[in-house]
Amino acid sequence: MNSRAQVDLIDMQSQPDGNYRFIFNYQDHLTKMICLRALQTKTAKEVIKEVLAMWAECKLVHGKPRYSQSQGSVERANRDVEAILACWMKDNNTTQWSNGLRFVQWQKNTRFHSGIGRTPYEAMYGEKAHLGISPVNIPEEIMEGMETEEQLAEALCLVNEEDQK
Repeated sequence: MNSRAQVDLIDMQSQPDGNYRFIFNYQDHLTKMICLRALQTKTAKEVIKEVLAMWAECKLVHGKPRYSQSQGSVERANRDVEAILACWMKDNNTTQWSNGLRFVQWQKNTRFHSGIGRTPYEAMYGEKAHLGISPVNIPEEIMEGMETEEQLAEALCLVNEEDQK
């Protein structure tokens, strides 16, 4: 993983979100994991800056633009991203699509991918995706009464003490 990836842009100029007009889609070849970022332009400078922010040791190799055999997977991912994002914007009654990219990225990375036989998250991290603190062994009766960060910190300390016994 992280040895080869593709980058593509989704043109959102017909639905600008403030200064954002493009979605940067980075897809790892092996795991199919995607990373999405809102971009203001599609200049090489801005795109390369985003790639290097994610992967500082990256060696860029330019492919042929829109060559279907080499772009197929990322093009399919783009269509999925657009569809999921449209649903997210409708559900949240907003046109600010840049705010939904992290949710769309999560949805895409935690969906089963038939080509790799698991979710991209599982392929990348070797375990099923989880949200929140559910994997932590805090008793349910303590969780139900929890309302503050301080209570959470106390509960985590108790769990750690129990684990060390």
